[in-house]
Amino acid sequence: SRQNTTQFQAVAFGPSRNDESQVATGGRDGCIYIWNLKTQLLARLDAHTAWVRHLAWHPSGRRLISCSDDRSIATWDLQKARLVHRIDAAHSDFVSGITFHAPTAILASVGADKAVRLWDSPSSPLVATDGDSAPS
Repeated sequence: SRQNTTQFQAVAFGPSRNDESQVATGGRDGCIYIWNLKTQLLARLDAHTAWVRHLAWHPSGRRLISCSDDRSIATWDLQKARLVHRIDAAHSDFVSGITFHAPTAILASVGADKAVRLWDSPSSPLVATDGDSAPS
């Protein structure tokens, strides 16, 4: 197998699907790497222009969501290894975490700008909270 020299920042297991479980890693090189459990590289996604901070799998296992120091959130079709949607400037500073709530299809993101955002569509936040107004 090919040796990878990037430093990884993010890791997430995909949902179990028989024997086809996968793990995704995000690197400081701005790329996402999809591996099988035998640590064979299945795909490399040129994802972001800065560190990939966090990864979240859609429960179907067919989509992966990533966030980055470049302030963007991206959604990937893993079967086609292509970008489906990108939210540029999702936060005013780097996006440090994301999670997907499957029953409601809402994506939550947090950033170094102290904000929490809930996205019910790819284009605009459903809820945006300024970190300075959050309860202490």
